[in-house]
Amino acid sequence: MEQNINKTKTEVNDKITTPYLSVARLDRVIDLASNRNFSTISYSLFEQYGFSRSDAILAFNLFRFLGLVDKNGKATDLMSKLHLHGDVKKQEFEKIVRAAYKKLFDATNGKPHTLNKEELSNEFAIHYNLTPRIVRSAIPVFLKLCEYAGLREETQAREVGSKVKKEKRLPQSTKETPGNADFFPIPIAEGKMVLNIPNELHTKILEGENEEFNKAWRELISKLKEFAKDHLQDNIPEKESPEENSEES
Repeated sequence: MEQNINKTKTEVNDKITTPYLSVARLDRVIDLASNRNFSTISYSLFEQYGFSRSDAILAFNLFRFLGLVDKNGKATDLMSKLHLHGDVKKQEFEKIVRAAYKKLFDATNGKPHTLNKEELSNEFAIHYNLTPRIVRSAIPVFLKLCEYAGLREETQAREVGSKVKKEKRLPQSTKETPGNADFFPIPIAEGKMVLNIPNELHTKILEGENEEFNKAWRELISKLKEFAKDHLQDNIPEKESPEENSEES
């Protein structure tokens, strides 16, 4: 079983794509790499921390794109840079980001992080051959990485990247606990109600290619939020689920 997983991992990551996992997951994987000494990275490693299989694949791709691991998941010398602190860490992280997004930096006089949303979207589409759906997810990741590198203030990323969200605090029973990897938690009411969906359904949401499915998914989430608002105590702020708009119609 593990041999099949490793084979799939190698096949998928022979072609590195621009990372487009959620910002909450990005924060989590960078935190893990900064505070642990991983000699190798694999899908199963992320799944042990509660990641779904689809998120584990996206997280592995992030590490490959940044040059932190090779195609077999072995940590490169750059991985140790994440263990640094303060301004020194920011300086080293900036080098990592500039190298990973070299085409983007070269095409924008070294300042893609200063572009507005429309300009940055166009640059991503042109230089990385991405669809509009992937661009919408890739930009917040790039901006967040620029924050780590000290190139942007945190508030700036939220102004330009429309889908940058703070990680929602989920009940302890569903938040990144080993053994819960077969399901992905979708927050309905922050800290009060969570919908656990199968990983295969979460993958379909990420793909966002079926318009009928996307519409049905948005209607379901909307109804669940209405239910939570009507029947749970206290006023619940209406916040968009990171998976709600899998594909805007």
